Amino acid sequence: MKKSGNYIYATASFAVALTIGFLVQKSDAENRLFAKGLALGGTTTVVDPASVQLTSAKPKDKNATPVVPEIGVDEMPTFAVPWATDQIGGDALEPTPKTDDTTFNAYGVPCETNVTAVPGPAAMVTLGIDASCLPNAYFTVLHEGLRVSGMTSPLGIAELTLPVFSEDAKFEVLFEGGERLTTGTEVQDFDAYDRVALQWQGAAELQIHALEFGASYGQKGHVWQAAPRNSEFALGAQGGFLTTLALRDDEQAWQAEVYSFPSGSINQEGTVRLSIEAEIKPSNCGREVFAQTLQSDAETGAEVVDLAVAMPDCGAIGEVLVLNNLLRDIRIASN
Repeated sequence: MKKSGNYIYATASFAVALTIGFLVQKSDAENRLFAKGLALGGTTTVVDPASVQLTSAKPKDKNATPVVPEIGVDEMPTFAVPWATDQIGGDALEPTPKTDDTTFNAYGVPCETNVTAVPGPAAMVTLGIDASCLPNAYFTVLHEGLRVSGMTSPLGIAELTLPVFSEDAKFEVLFEGGERLTTGTEVQDFDAYDRVALQWQGAAELQIHALEFGASYGQKGHVWQAAPRNSEFALGAQGGFLTTLALRDDEQAWQAEVYSFPSGSINQEGTVRLSIEAEIKPSNCGREVFAQTLQSDAETGAEVVDLAVAMPDCGAIGEVLVLNNLLRDIRIASN
């Protein structure tokens, strides 16, 4: 293991469980997942804390490569919860019934709810939410498995821009009180981008790192939270960019990072190597962190994988756990 700046690369053993299409008796792990509001199903990766080792090395060697973890096989339960995407549209999420009597908010504005979707550059869509009688209200946006939490203003207004995972982009906005708004739009340049998302609830402190065309950490082609770039890089065919979606900071909030790469316009052959890192802090040390990855697929749409990580104990605060092989690298052929 090698320390470079504030990073310590760790070796870990992973267990992968295929949990599609069968039922098991609820376990303690399942109950913890249910309490978090995370629906498992698909491929689940579990990091065993007993197998994680974090040690410090001389900080002068900055060219070390993260150790690739070994892969094993294990099992993980699967179950459905109210936030599962396949439950959307059920009776539990029916819109609030409307009456013939017009009601008004504290500012004398009629109580109406509406959401619009406007496509923009780099296969992004801006959602405009207008809920005049839902001020300071929490909501969750769902799109092709992507989940992002937000909050309306005192006037019941919110706006957020999302990278999309489908050409025919559909969105649902779910308020905690049961109100549901839906909208959609066509994104004509969707096929020009490869995308990967990492999403979680609460203070997981997770990060996506992209190393473009052989770049090392800290170099120009290293895209991550501290060097996110913006859509202008993609529009100019210079490289990818990172979008951070973190609008509500508590244990029930859905947060996400989305890396977008303009594979349709880059005139260069090579590979974008992708990894997930977890900074060890007092808010996440010694606990299980649950997350999901989404990765665009030309044939099947967004591929969703559930992830469970047992974080090292609090003696490792300040270190960073590097998780390789959880994301599929992006391979680019010359256009």
